[in-house]
Amino acid sequence: PITPGEGQIWWGYMSEYDLGKSDGIGIGSSNVPFLTGIYIPANHELIGGSTVKAVRVYVRDGLGKTMNDVSVWVSKKLPATLEDADYVQSVSSLADGANDIELTTPFAVDNQSFYIGYAVTSSENYPIMCCGYEDVLNSFLICAPGTTLSWEDLYGYGFGKLAFQILVDGVELTSNNATPSDFGTSYVLKGESVTIPVKITNNGKDDITSISYTITTGSSTTEEMTISVDKLPFNSSANVLIPFDADDEAKKYIKTLTITKVNGEANQATQNSAQGAIITITEKPVPVPVVEEFTGTWCGYCPYGFVGMEKTHETFGNKVVLIAAHNGDPMAITDYDPIMSRVDGFPSSFINRAIDAYPSVATLNYYVNACFESITVADIQASAMWTSDDKTEISIDTQTKFVYNDEGGQYGIAYVLIEDGMSGTGSDWKQANYL
Repeated sequence: PITPGEGQIWWGYMSEYDLGKSDGIGIGSSNVPFLTGIYIPANHELIGGSTVKAVRVYVRDGLGKTMNDVSVWVSKKLPATLEDADYVQSVSSLADGANDIELTTPFAVDNQSFYIGYAVTSSENYPIMCCGYEDVLNSFLICAPGTTLSWEDLYGYGFGKLAFQILVDGVELTSNNATPSDFGTSYVLKGESVTIPVKITNNGKDDITSISYTITTGSSTTEEMTISVDKLPFNSSANVLIPFDADDEAKKYIKTLTITKVNGEANQATQNSAQGAIITITEKPVPVPVVEEFTGTWCGYCPYGFVGMEKTHETFGNKVVLIAAHNGDPMAITDYDPIMSRVDGFPSSFINRAIDAYPSVATLNYYVNACFESITVADIQASAMWTSDDKTEISIDTQTKFVYNDEGGQYGIAYVLIEDGMSGTGSDWKQANYL
């Protein structure tokens, strides 16, 4: 291990806390050459004026012996192949755990944007270690030259961050530096308050144990409030629960959260504020979660989804809409093709087309219950009846009631016709079962 000297720090989008959750990424084939790394934007607040002295590559347990053709690379643009990078340094081997690799030629950042990472080939199908409990933009870029996997930022895929850090020299850390992240949109009933998790990042050398903050709505700013924080070390992030009161009118309000102090001293972060929105509503609609399970008779693991949907129906009845969307068998319909293009495996499921979940009994139960606790923009009730004796026409009566004034909001209603008890002859109708 390389111990940082005076003015040096190990920095990355990940921290040691993220190693509590790790996994491996690949394309399901062995002996594939991978390039992976991170992107540092120009004029980076913390390391823009520093020099990169070394990199730290994390390897999953048992995989060090499978790694070969290892190199470290630095480039001002994404290289199509390893040879296209501005700087390449061969590495003899990697071991399990953290591998600290000193750069033969240190890289001066000079406030420019750049990419940095490593190249590796492994006899393991999923050799690239990712970690963390959330995705971060620019923290996990990967490609496999010569395959269909071209450069892609894996932000939004649920893989977390690349297990990778850099040792930078010439960093002047302030003592108290807390940077909040934007916190999206939340709902709150009129006369009540809502507690919102706001991600706070510590870019200062001292642990954060308390923060003071104000909340601004329009031209009005609250008095400064102070709350305790579980010890948050340098280069770590945590969700801090901040209470927000409902406003007088039932509509959307933009909120600006400003962290004024850290540990009782002035916050020295360049970016000390973040924004979100609070929507005040007068009543809570009844949520009706929609579970779309993606399956096929050819899929030997899809009985997991069948059981998950069956148990969900037994538990919640008509409080939940359950749809089995088939692919590659006689029950597939082309209307679902646009949604199928977003599906990355079978079985899988979308819940309200916002949550991508494995459709096991426990997972569906967890997310459906979470949906019941959420607040939706409107209450919607639908009833249907046959309007022809030969059952070729259906009349649907739909009632909606919005609970706040969303000026300029655009909404639509989609209908899905579900048929149960379908059967047929031929091998395509036979459900494969590997369980």
